[in-house]
Amino acid sequence: MAVAEFEINDIVELSGFSKQEIIDTLTEIGAPVEEKEDGKIVVEVTPNRPDLFFIEGIARTLKAYLKKEKTNYSCEKSKYAVMCDRSVSSVRPFIKIAVVMGVKIDEKGINYLIAAQEKLHETVGRKRKKIAIGIHNLDVIEFPLIYRAVEDVRFVPLDYSEEMSAKDILTKHPKGIEYAQLVKDKLPMISDKRGVISFPPIINSERTRLSGNTVNFLIDVTGTHGETVDGAINNVVCALIDRGGTAYEVKINNEPYPNLNPKKMPIDVKFFSKTIGLSLKKEQMKELLAKMDYEIKGKTVFVPPYRMDIMHQVDVLEDVVIGYGYNNLKPTLPNFFTPGKLIAQYSELEAIMRGMGFTEIKTFLLTSKKQIESVGFRCDTIPVINPATMDYNTLRPSLCPSMIEIFANNKTKGLPQKLYEMGQICKGKEMKNALIFGIMDKKIEFSDIRGYLQTLMGEQSKEFELRKSYENDCFENSRAGEIYINNQKIGKIGKIKKEILEIYGLEFEIYLCEIKI
Repeated sequence: MAVAEFEINDIVELSGFSKQEIIDTLTEIGAPVEEKEDGKIVVEVTPNRPDLFFIEGIARTLKAYLKKEKTNYSCEKSKYAVMCDRSVSSVRPFIKIAVVMGVKIDEKGINYLIAAQEKLHETVGRKRKKIAIGIHNLDVIEFPLIYRAVEDVRFVPLDYSEEMSAKDILTKHPKGIEYAQLVKDKLPMISDKRGVISFPPIINSERTRLSGNTVNFLIDVTGTHGETVDGAINNVVCALIDRGGTAYEVKINNEPYPNLNPKKMPIDVKFFSKTIGLSLKKEQMKELLAKMDYEIKGKTVFVPPYRMDIMHQVDVLEDVVIGYGYNNLKPTLPNFFTPGKLIAQYSELEAIMRGMGFTEIKTFLLTSKKQIESVGFRCDTIPVINPATMDYNTLRPSLCPSMIEIFANNKTKGLPQKLYEMGQICKGKEMKNALIFGIMDKKIEFSDIRGYLQTLMGEQSKEFELRKSYENDCFENSRAGEIYINNQKIGKIGKIKKEILEIYGLEFEIYLCEIKI
């Protein structure tokens, strides 16, 4: 869950409600608040409410919930035009641009806006891969604009004073280094008559920098998913309209954007009442949805343009419940009985492992290059492009690293420990199923782990052969073997090297056996 930080007095000023009303209401609608000693609050924002990253969105939600105050959004017609070239179709094919003028905002408001922009990048934007937002000072931009992919171009990037080539930005500018993997050989650029204003999803031009004196804004959103691009630009535009601005449409290849018309969805009162378990009449539902900034006319519900999450009437139903109040729902027992039944069937291999006293573990298919190398593996691996965290940036080539880590995490839980796991590994470019089992104890012999292997094979009526292994990743050469069935290698068995145990702070011996299944 993402968080957004605001000064409570700023929300009080924008919304007109007291500190306690703000905290109680946000908590009631599912956005818990933590107070800080410096007069700030931290709001936990669920993935379905990115509009609450904006302080304007917080104020708007409070006004709707406490006063049923409805805000209508619209765009004025204009002559602003953008040409979108086909060259961007293989890089970032979707673009929306809007203009908002006459915004009443100061330096602190600008900082809130930029903070919300970055939160959108990190969450719904998938670290700028899905969407990237540029917010500019309109007064220094000369229309028409063109959005196209280029080989290279020079401009002054944000926070710099000298021109750089786009390719140099990718290798020398902090933002370029961070997001270079999101662009290909062709580099997307938004330009006006004077040159580049934005290099999405990397960096804006220094020329269009915002300041506390900015009153006229241009917003661009580019990305790889059209609906998310639409939702993101609507959120920014609605926030600026809430600050007193007037939005103007921008024609992109002669199509006007953004679309601030409410999304229409059918409403089924009987379905809502049956699903919730309440007998709600249409007028009651209309009141509850008004608290969540919806409007009902006839059999249609009108969804606010900034709500990116509403895709089905079940999503609307959730807001009905929030408007009613979860605390007002009375828990009841279901009026039917079911005896229950077995919902999981274990495989023969799992039954054998459990029968030998091994405990099952489950670890992630993704791991890190660092962890793989820490246990001696030097094989080629498949990296994850633009990983969310460097702890999970590679497909695992073996189950061994994860099991050693589990042993390390449980070294204080008593001995001996016997664990097994069945899961997928990536060898070359193929995904394969594997079984690993291991023992950790103060003193273990090779015959112990071999005995479990013999039992496993015997229960399946399979004959195997052990051959000496001299090329080991994590096993000691004198205590390692390769496992063959019908002259085909299916796995390895052996004792973990002492130096690997030391890396993980382990003082006990570990034997592992990993086989393909």
